[in-house]
Amino acid sequence: MRLVDICAELGGKVLVHGSPHQRKPPEGEAPEQTLERVAKLFAPIADAAAARELFYCIEPLSRDQTPFINTIDEAVRLVKMVDSDHFRTMLDCSSAALAEDQDVPDLIAEWMPTGQIAHVHLNDSNRGAPGTGSDDFSAIIAAIMNSNYRGDLSVEPFKTCVSGEVTLAIAAATVKAHLQTFRNTG
Repeated sequence: MRLVDICAELGGKVLVHGSPHQRKPPEGEAPEQTLERVAKLFAPIADAAAARELFYCIEPLSRDQTPFINTIDEAVRLVKMVDSDHFRTMLDCSSAALAEDQDVPDLIAEWMPTGQIAHVHLNDSNRGAPGTGSDDFSAIIAAIMNSNYRGDLSVEPFKTCVSGEVTLAIAAATVKAHLQTFRNTG
């Protein structure tokens, strides 16, 4: 809960719980039992987030990273069990592209209006930044803008092009270009 306090003290509004290795269920534990145990674990964290007026988000991660909470639907099930306005899920474009049956723009159109998504990581399914792979960030940005999402967008590349600075420049240019295109045509 100290991380919630630190986030608030730094002016942050969102904390994301990714941590694929921290969510490996104990061997032999039934999935429903894991879900109930984890909901109890996150309840006081959600209370701390509420007290600091920020969101704590569970991040659905692809199956190659973890066997627990792989889709937005699974994350929302946990969110509903925790039952706090300050515990939500988020969209990681890379993991969603790898784990979901729908494409990312369709997921955005379906889930953003529910209010369950409190944050978005823009990253390519190649684990790089927007603009470093083949994902259609024009459609992703348009879906986000059409959903009236007003939160922050982050970039979370795990692969770099030349250097971190170059990767960031590619990501920033890609996102800015697609935002500008949307504003000019949307």
